[in-house]
Amino acid sequence: QTAKQQAELAAQRAELTDLKSQLVQAETAAAEASQAAALELRAAKAQAADAARQAVAETAAVRRSNEKEAKEADARLAEAWAAQRESAKALESERQRHAEAVRERDAYATMLQELVHRVRV
Repeated sequence: QTAKQQAELAAQRAELTDLKSQLVQAETAAAEASQAAALELRAAKAQAADAARQAVAETAAVRRSNEKEAKEADARLAEAWAAQRESAKALESERQRHAEAVRERDAYATMLQELVHRVRV
């Protein structure tokens, strides 16, 4: 029985050695997979950070463009208001000249009527 027990013990040791070897291989594979996953995670984080930076830059560019367009539109509006005010002033001045011309015409007409009346009398 001792030889049989020794053979069983040797078989168990061989099996244990094989299991240890498989465990080391599994641990190595797990470590490699973990390293690969960590590298992929770092790459994904870097890619996400780059995308976020790009989005921020694009948003800032659009905001600057919109601000510039808004300033240009405000300037055009101010110019249009100034032109409208100048036009209103010119129109008022023309209205006053017309009113003065009408008053002068009426005055001349009155003087003419008075002259005609004197000549008849």
